[in-house]
Amino acid sequence: MMENGALVILLLSAIIVAVVTGQGPVDDQQPQFHPGPATHWMNDPNGPMYYKGYYHLFFQYNPTGPNWGDMSWGHIVSKDLAHWTHLPVALSPDKDYDHGGVFTGSATIRDNGTPIIVYTCVGHGQLQCVAEPKNASDPMLVDWEKPPQNPVIAKAPPGGTTGQFRDDTTAWKVSDGSWRMVVGASINGVGSASLWKTKDFYNWTFAAVLANSNSNAGMWECPDFFNAVNDTKGRWILKYSAGGDWYRIGTYDGMEKFTPLTDPIKYDYGHFYASKRFYDPVKGRQILYGWSSEEDKDASKRGWQGHQTLPRSVMIDDELNMLVLNPVEELQLLRKNHTNVTDIKSIGPGTVQLLEGVKGLQLDIILVVKIPAGQSTRVGLAVRTSQDLKTMTSVVVGDEVSVSTDVLNTF
Repeated sequence: MMENGALVILLLSAIIVAVVTGQGPVDDQQPQFHPGPATHWMNDPNGPMYYKGYYHLFFQYNPTGPNWGDMSWGHIVSKDLAHWTHLPVALSPDKDYDHGGVFTGSATIRDNGTPIIVYTCVGHGQLQCVAEPKNASDPMLVDWEKPPQNPVIAKAPPGGTTGQFRDDTTAWKVSDGSWRMVVGASINGVGSASLWKTKDFYNWTFAAVLANSNSNAGMWECPDFFNAVNDTKGRWILKYSAGGDWYRIGTYDGMEKFTPLTDPIKYDYGHFYASKRFYDPVKGRQILYGWSSEEDKDASKRGWQGHQTLPRSVMIDDELNMLVLNPVEELQLLRKNHTNVTDIKSIGPGTVQLLEGVKGLQLDIILVVKIPAGQSTRVGLAVRTSQDLKTMTSVVVGDEVSVSTDVLNTF
């Protein structure tokens, strides 16, 4: 049981303990810095974009309770990616073609500077529909409407089925002036990225299968397709969700052909799924969100379930030929009341030392550790501990290999 929000910092080759007290939220288990609703169910990030001075993030949301159902689009906005304002539900399942749910989709800024949402509308199978702002001059984009052309894609790709056809990407423009978009699909029983083309976002035709699974994945959910802004070699990234989030780096011919240069690489570990990124024109970067879910089945008791990961920039590493993710610099705005503890003694395994003057349930901790020669580099933080240290959550980095000389590590 939690007592006073205790926290422990521990070195696995030698233990350091800091008991941290402080007032937390009503539910002190709920993340406070991660974007998302205050209550109820939340899953996939949807339609992130920057528009008229605001960062927008939509997400799969159940406005009636903490379990999956009544899929709608929740909506929050931010000026700085660190502090968020909650807005009314943007899209609800209120039409015959989406009465079964407003599923995942994306937003695209059109040539006239206004956004359009393409989402999976579930009513008569999984089809694709659009929504547009009622008032494009409103920077917060509070009100949305669904045009009469819906559904704009009313059939699955060849070899596919409308039972497994969902999760539209942001569209991109190609050299002939038309747009391309990827929708996740199962084609002939194989997870695939189906490619679609349009000139106006209301009339779409199937273009190609951009890529498909080389494993047993029967469905690719939540695809994404984009270029890394720091890349000088013209490479693109194709991402999909199937038993985790995966991506491949490859070349794109600018129209309908993607050639992978890598095997699938896992985006992130732990409970990270359905990720989606957007291009930030303010700082010229790609920003990524992902859905992180809880392992337990206590949503009904606690009143909420799920949150978004903190926003991260996405770049490509030329030497490693893989993506590098870093928290956006704006998150430093959340840092307050810095405490520097320097009087930690040299201790051995099993020794406990109390660190005074550190309080709070929401902490950003930087731990600098000198590891003596002959010791393991495996170091961890034990957080959310009880006063008797019998209950704790450990976050561990490093490995069991001993170092041959003294090492100074920062975590």
